Parts: sequence; C-alpha cells; structure tokens
Amino acid sequence: MFYEKLNIQVDIDLLREHVAQYVFPVGDAIFQGDEYGYDNFGGWSLLSRTGDWREGWEVSAFHGHPAEQLLTVNGQPNYPVHKFLNLSHSFEHATPTQACQGYIQRVIDRISDLGFWPRRARVSLLRPGGDTVMHSDAAEDVYMARIHIPLWTNVQCTHTCDGYPLHMPADGSVYMLWVNRAHQVHNRSDQNRYHMIMDAYDTQHQTQNFGYLKDIGIMQAQAQQYRDHMDRVQLTTDQIQYFEHIRQQYLNA
Repeated sequence: MFYEKLNIQVDIDLLREHVAQYVFPVGDAIFQGDEYGYDNFGGWSLLSRTGDWREGWEVSAFHGHPAEQLLTVNGQPNYPVHKFLNLSHSFEHATPTQACQGYIQRVIDRISDLGFWPRRARVSLLRPGGDTVMHSDAAEDVYMARIHIPLWTNVQCTHTCDGYPLHMPADGSVYMLWVNRAHQVHNRSDQNRYHMIMDAYDTQHQTQNFGYLKDIGIMQAQAQQYRDHMDRVQLTTDQIQYFEHIRQQYLNA
C-alpha cells in the first residue's frame, strides 16, 4: 500500500484557524513552475532553506525535455545548472518561515519529536478543476515519503497512485504516503483544496510501512555537501546566457 494513516490526531479547527491567521496573509500563493505553464499547484512554505515562505517551490525544469540530461554529469548534480535554476536539497528546508507560527509550529514540532524529521513543510493549494502532472518525486529505490494533513478538501479531491484514488478527509487525521511512485493529485471540485504537507523520514519506526533504515546523518551530510558545492559555483555570463537559451527552448517546446 502506498499510504498509511498515522497514529496522530491534530485539532483541525485550531489548525485551520492558524493557517487563516498566519499563512494566507503573508502573500499570494506561489505556483510551482508557473513560468513553465503549471498554474494549478502551489502554496506557502512553512519550512524552507532560508526561512522565506516563498522559497522551496522551484522546479528542476527540463523534465521530459532533452535538456533534462543537463541536470546531471556522470551521475552527479550539474551544479552550475542547479545554481541557475536555484535548486536546493530537500533536506535543507528546515528553517521555520514567517508563516510557521502558533499551532502550525506546534504540529511540526510534535511530528519532529516523534522522529519524522519534517522537511520542506508547506500549505499546498490545488485549484478547482486542477490536476498535477503524473510524476514521481524520486526513484523507487530512494526513500521519499510525505506527510499529509488535509485542511480544506472534499470527496472530489483525490491522490491517485497504483490506480487507487485516495481521498483524505479533513478531520484531523494525518497520513504518510510514498511519493517515489508515480502519482497524481486531482481536484474535480469547484473549491480550493488545501493540505499541510512535508517530507518525512520515520527514523523511530512509528509506522508499519515507512521505517527509515539508514542513518539520518547521511542525509544531513548529503545536504551539506550539496550546499557546499552550490556555494562554490560562480556562474559566468556565458553560462547564464547558454542556460537561459536552453530554458527558452524548453518554454517554447
């Protein structure tokens, strides 16, 4: 099974109240990949790399395009391209943003205390009639799981994986899902769908199916190594012009 309902219950009324009080007022939702034509899925970051709520919605771009090969060199990140696209390692997103206050912060702290190492937390928005593209967030042999806490939703909003359309009601329940498998999110209704979501690693084996078997310190070291490489990159004018040319080709494809 690609999902599991966790033994965690949140005060959904209080969480909604604090999302309305602390999240929505910081600014309009950022839409992930809007410049590439995706204008359905977006939101507000609660944990980001620098603590800015607008951060963490960058996309690797070039997906499904011949330029996708530019993202790696000999199996390693092509750091100049990543720098150009302003990408980051997901484990870097651990700093509370301006929107992470009150009960929102307490929920994240509780999940952290249970050993899930929440990262890249956000309030996500899927517009009415919207769908995400069918995608996987990692290869199947890579641990990649996400916690979902539905905030405002309805039965016409589903997360489809393995041919199964899962609806998660906004009743205070907390779910964990594999996102290293092909999945797609649908909003067939005429209302916005909001979830609080975050990357998570079950290091204390609180779940039946999502136990993280490696040393989480390895993930921390990988994130630091990634940032060290990124910090050393100084893009030249020629590189910027070349990458922008490729990006424009992607946009016009």
